[in-house]
This record gives sequence, C-alpha cells and structure tokens, in this order.
Amino acid sequence: MRAKRVIRIREAVAFPSGTLAERKRSEIATLPNGNISYFDKPGKETARQKPNIFDMYPNVGTDTDEHFDNWAFEKIWEYLVKISIIQQDTFKKALVLLYRLGYFYDHVNDGGKIRYQPNKDVLACINCIENYVLKAGFKENFGTSEVELLDFLHFVDLLAWNEDVKYHPPVDGQPFFADVNKRNNGRINTQFCRLSVPPC
Repeated sequence: MRAKRVIRIREAVAFPSGTLAERKRSEIATLPNGNISYFDKPGKETARQKPNIFDMYPNVGTDTDEHFDNWAFEKIWEYLVKISIIQQDTFKKALVLLYRLGYFYDHVNDGGKIRYQPNKDVLACINCIENYVLKAGFKENFGTSEVELLDFLHFVDLLAWNEDVKYHPPVDGQPFFADVNKRNNGRINTQFCRLSVPPC
C-alpha cells in the first residue's frame, strides 16, 4: 500500500501551482453524474506562519458549484451521523466503503496514476444506497438534499491524498516514510478518524 501512497505523493507534488488568489486546477476524475473531482493548488495551509508548502485544495463539483467548499471534519462527521440516523445498516455499509477507500481496495492503476474507481459491483452498491435510501432519507429526516455518496467518497479520497502529501513530503526527491512511528500519519490516521464517528 505504501507504494501507492508514494506514487500519489509524487504526482501531487508535480501538479501545477498558482497563487491563493488564482489557483491552478488539476482534474482527477469525472464521475458518472458529470461532476469532477479535482485539486486546486496551492491550498490555504501554504500561507501559515509555518507553511505546509505542498498543501492543496480538494473538491468535487462543477466549474460553478463547489460541493465541498469548507468541509472540515465536523461537516464530514455530520454527514455520516445523518446517515446513521436514516438507517443503521446503511451507515455500516458507508463505513465499510470508507475502510475500503482508505486501504485502496477500490483503486486502480490507470497508466501509472492511482485512482479511486470502484468496480461495477461496488458502484452498484453505492448507487443503490444513494437512490433507495439516502435521497429519500435526507429529505424525510432532515428536509435537505445532501451531496451524493459517490461524490462524498471521491472527496474523502482527495482529503486522504492531500494529508499524505502534507505529512510525507519529498526529501531528496522521495516521499519521506522513514519514521516507523509516523508511517500511518496522513492517509491512514485520517481514515481511522472518520471511521470512529459514533452511530446515533
């Protein structure tokens, strides 16, 4: 798994970067609903007093609609807690999907690029959850129309990718995984944190 993380870190570091006022976009995937997952670069943490110089701004949406603008951990947990309220069985399935995502079970190597691309069976499961549980569940329980589950999973994948880039930046051209005690920092610890959301 670390080899896939290394490939992604190298790719991300090479993405073009602009300024905070005029970021440069790198598109990652086109989703079945037509939305795009992408990184804009640089991210806001590059402006800190002690900057994360490789930080990026992940999102999923269209040119005119950023579906995950300013989504922090609290918003991610809120989304998952709402799913747990709608239906516990669906909540468990969502956590399994996040676990699989964290460990690259549903990623493919596409010409040397590691991409989140669930196979037809997993994608069918995601679509069933969305169409037969979540759409009606969000509306009936909360009176809202939320982001689609597949969009959410792609966004979480980008967040985990960005965390790896920040925690394991290149040293002498190679992503730095030398400290055994910190190898789970980034993608893995970020995913475990999301999986720890308490069910309602």
